[in-house]
Amino acid sequence: MEGIPRWFDDETFNEYTGMTLRSRDDYSRLSGVEAVKLQILILKGDMSSNFDDFFFEGMVNLKVLAMSNMKFHPSLPESIRKLKKLRTLCLERCMLGDIKQISELVKLLVLSLRESAFTEFPVEIGELSKLRVLDLTGCTSGKVTLIPAGILSRLCKLEGL
Repeated sequence: MEGIPRWFDDETFNEYTGMTLRSRDDYSRLSGVEAVKLQILILKGDMSSNFDDFFFEGMVNLKVLAMSNMKFHPSLPESIRKLKKLRTLCLERCMLGDIKQISELVKLLVLSLRESAFTEFPVEIGELSKLRVLDLTGCTSGKVTLIPAGILSRLCKLEGL
């Protein structure tokens, strides 16, 4: 699908529990959309997609969020903190700035940053006590140490790295 279709509006968005969107356009039309039934959202972009801080405001019941080929600089949208029910977060092949907000997603079981680039792996990720899978395959970091000392030992339920 090229861009977000014209028939796609707030009412349509709220009818689905899962959705995959591929777009070369920015996703600004979806910012703040009420989508309380939505549990799975997969977004694929091309590094030019734009997300404002209110993007996830109306998606409070998301359990799976997967985004690929996105650029989040200087940080992820502030509203990602509202996704308190999120169990899986995949940010794959993304250019990431500050990702400390992820530490507030305390129910997170799976975190994939596969093939993403970021400046620093935040020590706050160690607060994700329920995290079972952490995928850092192919990641690049601007710092010498990808995972700072002491973080892995705090992730007591981690089954896969």
